[in-house]
Order: sequence, then structure tokens, then C-alpha cells
Amino acid sequence: LDEYIANPGDFRQPIHDGSGGIDFLSGTTKGGGYIANDGLKTERKEYLRNHMAENALEAARNLDKTVFFGLMEDIPRSMAMLQMTLGLDKEPKLPMRNVNKKVKE
Repeated sequence: LDEYIANPGDFRQPIHDGSGGIDFLSGTTKGGGYIANDGLKTERKEYLRNHMAENALEAARNLDKTVFFGLMEDIPRSMAMLQMTLGLDKEPKLPMRNVNKKVKE
């Protein structure tokens, strides 16, 4: 991250998947598709979208305030980390359901 902040023009977003990565963590995603946002259009969000280093710093500040996040690609270890982070007696279970699945007619 330090290299990115020092020379943002030399990099694409550190995690560049179109709508995620820095924009997701900084709260500046434009939304649409599978990513929802608060729907508010602010000067601050527009500024961050146009200033990569500031956007990365905002994302880092938000991540620093986060107690926990897990990865869908590694649910077992994510749940184990959640248990340790929150000091739970039992490992939590993540329900597996697709609320957006299409109903077959």
C-alpha cells in the first residue's frame, strides 16, 4: 500500500475487479450489478474517485475501523477468525442460501 500511495499512477487499483477494491472499501462505488451503495452522490465521493491516493487512504482508514471481515472464498477459515476475534465459545456457521436465485417455472 505504501508503494501505491507514493506512486498511484504506476498502479491499477490494488484489487481491481471493476467495482470493488479501493472503491468498495472507501465507500465510493457507483453501485449497480451485485454491489449496492448508499445511493448518495456527494462531492467527497467524486473527489475520492478522481484522486487515487486519497481514495486509497480513505479505504485504509475504513479498513482500520473494521472489526472483522471474511472471505467467501475461504469460509471455514473466515468463521474460525470470526470466532477468535469475537471470543465466541463456538465457531459460527454461515447460512448457505441464494436469495436471488431464479424460480424455475
